[in-house]
Amino acid sequence: MDFFDLSTLVPLIVAVFIFMKLRNVLGTRTGHQGPPKHIPKGYEANPRSAEQVEANDNVVVMPGHKQEESQEDIVFGKINQIASSRTKLNKGLKAIYQEDNGFDPEQFLQGAAAAYEMIINSFAEGDQQTLKSLLSKDVYEEFLNAIKERNARGETMISNFIGINEAKFTSALIENGEAQITVKFVTEMISAVADSNDEIIDGDPNQVVETIDEWTFARALASHDPNWLLIAT
Repeated sequence: MDFFDLSTLVPLIVAVFIFMKLRNVLGTRTGHQGPPKHIPKGYEANPRSAEQVEANDNVVVMPGHKQEESQEDIVFGKINQIASSRTKLNKGLKAIYQEDNGFDPEQFLQGAAAAYEMIINSFAEGDQQTLKSLLSKDVYEEFLNAIKERNARGETMISNFIGINEAKFTSALIENGEAQITVKFVTEMISAVADSNDEIIDGDPNQVVETIDEWTFARALASHDPNWLLIAT
């Protein structure tokens, strides 16, 4: 009967024991298992496109990573949609933003359209207080004189603002520290003038007419007042 040599058996037992411990800790991979069940949070698989792999196979795309656009990129994108690049209008709007980071072309147009309607209605009603808050000093004086002359003749202005069909930028620039933007308005309204006997002497109170105006708004860039004023019609 053969007997094992103890000097050979002991190392064999130790080797088997170490192998079993390693197997329990690391497990086995045969090539048919699914992905690991426990993945640290934030490192879930994020597959790359074929183009990304081909471009640079060493680049690892971190999950959830997205390059955020700066506010300047967002505003410049809006301006590029409004006016073709390299045009004076495009450069002018961008120059205004660079001097006034609160400027947004879409919000400006909305505000300009609202101001247009308020000024038209205030002039028809003779509302001097509202006009004073929206007009530059020179333009306010012109509107005020027209209201006084109308009142002196005993005339009444009949106005019904229907709406704005179009409002678009036509020019933008900075001059002597002042941002100036001109907007073209295409509107529909009813406008007529009656004399002291309520006889219509101008316009037609029953007819909607299309009106086209170009108004220029301005704001001193060094001023803390964010409001724009009408400086020319």
